[in-house]
Amino acid sequence: LLEARSGPRRRHRGVRPSLALDSKAAIKIPSTTFPAITPKDDDHLS
Repeated sequence: LLEARSGPRRRHRGVRPSLALDSKAAIKIPSTTFPAITPKDDDHLS
């Protein structure tokens, strides 16, 4: 019983981190793209 329970539990744990990484990557891409497009950043650079 312990082996059967540890199997599925480990699989679920593996899926959760992957989803969290995907959400983080999706948030990181736009966050870095928005400031690059905003004119405020251009003013700071110039």
